[in-house]
Amino acid sequence: MLFCASTMISCGDDPQSTGCPEDPDVPQLYSIALTDDGATVTVGGKEADEAEAGTTVTATASPAEGYLFDMWSAETGDVIFAAATAAATTFIMPAGDVAIEARFKTIPVAEKYTLTITAGDGGDAVATVDGREISEAEEGTTITLTATPDEGYLFVAWASETPNVTFADPTNASTTFEMPSSGVTVTAEFIIEVTEIDVLDNIADANFRSYCRPIRFSTREMVLCLSAWAYIWRIS
Repeated sequence: MLFCASTMISCGDDPQSTGCPEDPDVPQLYSIALTDDGATVTVGGKEADEAEAGTTVTATASPAEGYLFDMWSAETGDVIFAAATAAATTFIMPAGDVAIEARFKTIPVAEKYTLTITAGDGGDAVATVDGREISEAEEGTTITLTATPDEGYLFVAWASETPNVTFADPTNASTTFEMPSSGVTVTAEFIIEVTEIDVLDNIADANFRSYCRPIRFSTREMVLCLSAWAYIWRIS
């Protein structure tokens, strides 16, 4: 008598068996590959490297120091980013594996231009930005100038032969200007302090001196003697 033995194989025991139909309750997942270390993808708030088709995937780029995020690109797969130029964006997972890349660009370094501050006889001068003394600056930087006259001297004015240099107040010992796209040389000018009596005493002719009168122009005092001008500089 001949007996036949049969062996029953469960699909759950052998999922690779071609005789087993696909389980409709197990979703098909597709891989998400990142071609840059400065990016992550999340699904449902959790970092992921695969997702089901139709799932919303969030991609976030984190530029390293000295870099700026540029844009997202899809190396493989049918990926459409909600905002390809935003560091944090989303896309709908297609029915297939994808590879995405976060592209970065270096932060441009602004050129700095030299700043030379000189002082005439009778004082010193410095240039500062936010209270820090400087000798160079980027275009558009607001420069603060401060002049300090020596004893017996008075500050007169700021001067510069550099084009496109405009002082907020050239006759103020503390003023500002905006740095142009070139090197700048600025000079602080001073004058010896004199008094009204000093000037009048230098007029030997008492009759002529009687025609002299002190007058005030802005913050400066002067003496007018007919057609001759004698300049008196005083701190108002």
